This record gives sequence, C-alpha cells and structure tokens, in this order.
Amino acid sequence: MGDLYDSYIRIKAQRSNCHYSDLKRLLLRCGFELKREEATHSVFKHPLLKQHVNIVRDGNRVKLPVYVDNAIKAID
Repeated sequence: MGDLYDSYIRIKAQRSNCHYSDLKRLLLRCGFELKREEATHSVFKHPLLKQHVNIVRDGNRVKLPVYVDNAIKAID
C-alpha cells in the first residue's frame, strides 16, 4: 500500500510533468478499467463512479495538468 500512496503523492506533486505510464498504472491499481485507448486519448472507468476519466497524452507525458487533476479527483 505504501508504494501506491507514494505514486499518488509523486504524481500529484508533479502534475505538470507527469508520465502517462505512471498515471495509467496508478489508475489501474486504484480499480479503474481502461475502456478505450487510442493514439493520444485514453478513457478509464471505475465501477463505483459515474464519470469517466479522460487522459490525453503527448508522447509519454500527460498533455495538460488538468488531466492529472481530473484523475486525482476521481481517485480521491
């Protein structure tokens, strides 16, 4: 559990320079399912939540901090 919490804190602190692979791993470990993954867009869904979490990436970086913020809000 400590590793998961450490990842959460690191991603939250580095939201403007977040690796997509780190955020994806965190979401999956928190119970989200990857519903769709295309060239630059990914959609995650948690069975207990109504909303989806959309992530847009630029290479292996999350394109904008707002996508990290939305994922953190869904996890919280």
